Amino acid sequence: SGTGLGLSIARSIVYAHHGTLTLDTSSPHTRFVIQLPKHHLKSAQTSKAALDSETSTLFHLQ
Repeated sequence: SGTGLGLSIARSIVYAHHGTLTLDTSSPHTRFVIQLPKHHLKSAQTSKAALDSETSTLFHLQ
């Protein structure tokens, strides 16, 4: 049995790298989507459109 800290730790790491961690429930399976910037963004306050243009999907887990 786990301690339930995995998602909290993952979120902290993702946010420290100016990324996003979102929950996608649009498919029959629940999945978490992590987006990390390709480059260091100058501002921590970025729009979703700007973030989308600066990120890529490394792998997809289901």
